[in-house]
Amino acid sequence: MNTPSGLRDPLILWISFILVLILQVIACPKPFDKVPASWLPMLLIYWVLSRPECVNIGTSFYIGLIWDLELGSLLGVRALALSLLAYSVASNTALLRNLTLSQQTVLIIPLILATHGLIFCIERLLSQALFSSQLFWSVLISGLLWPGLFLLLQKLRGQWKIY
Repeated sequence: MNTPSGLRDPLILWISFILVLILQVIACPKPFDKVPASWLPMLLIYWVLSRPECVNIGTSFYIGLIWDLELGSLLGVRALALSLLAYSVASNTALLRNLTLSQQTVLIIPLILATHGLIFCIERLLSQALFSSQLFWSVLISGLLWPGLFLLLQKLRGQWKIY
């Protein structure tokens, strides 16, 4: 396929977000169904680091709205949380790009925790959301999966020639 990179790259990015949105709601096998990974925030972090000109705060807001609609939750909660996550990553891109994967993981875990914490706080203020310790397990699992996801996406990015 001989399409210009300018059109193909955003299409691939949006397809990756759609796949992860689907992955967020697919039922996991029994041992893992109680503690899902935070696929969407991790993918957002990766693309903001890798392609900040394509994935930015505005993109994060739209993806958050889609996530809110998908979950049937209060509209705008996840949009706000993902926008703040994208802002945090974008404002520290130079730092995050120069860290090793283990150092990135140490910073990714609090970013994802803050994102989920903000979502919980807003939902708690506006509705009767209940706290669950699954939040911490989800964040921890996401941190453990970050290096593998990062390396996989780097490999795919090279194969698809997304620069």
